[in-house]
Amino acid sequence: MSSFEYSPTRSRRFALVVSLLFVLLGAGLGGIAFRYDPMLSEAIRGRELSGDLEKAVLLSEAFAHGSGVIVILLALMLCGIPKGKLLQILILAAGAGVTANLLKSLFTRVRPYAREALSVAENSTAFQEMASGSFWDASLRSFPSGHSATAVGFAIGLAYVFPKARWLFLALALAACYQRVYVGAHYPSDVLWGAVIAGIWGLCCLGSKWYTKLGSSADQWISPSQPK
Repeated sequence: MSSFEYSPTRSRRFALVVSLLFVLLGAGLGGIAFRYDPMLSEAIRGRELSGDLEKAVLLSEAFAHGSGVIVILLALMLCGIPKGKLLQILILAAGAGVTANLLKSLFTRVRPYAREALSVAENSTAFQEMASGSFWDASLRSFPSGHSATAVGFAIGLAYVFPKARWLFLALALAACYQRVYVGAHYPSDVLWGAVIAGIWGLCCLGSKWYTKLGSSADQWISPSQPK
């Protein structure tokens, strides 16, 4: 079995471009989405997907959840992926997710599934008084989406380390973002701004020397079946 081809420079450039695109497109579309969130949310939730497609979308949540990220990284570790590479992926995924979840404390927004129970006006964007309500009340912490930030950060990290599968990772991240709106956990703007957070975090990490040095000692992935 041949070694895994890994080009740090090209992979880093691609990851930087993707991060920048998430920032620019996410911020642009996220700003527009604020105005149409209730309508977009209802439209997405009301359009039922076919059986297998719906299952795939729902399963994509694992790509955006902390436990799913950990399981995937453990599997990669058992496959012999260098710890430096795994740490790079973990930093991008966890850093984006934690940042988004910390920002939730600054905003109070009723999640789509809780609008009726909390008597939110039909055309309201569901934002309430800043930092009101309990931080631990998940129904009031819709903005921004921590799952989406984690998924996008995870995808950027995986695309950086495993460039051949980069489009698959990005597709999984987009599916996870769609899943958050589909199940009524978030509005479209929530997931878009979650992606912006991940993009900014990606730019910060990939643009720093300390981050790129983490994997500099293991630029080639070697199969466990090969002598090291």
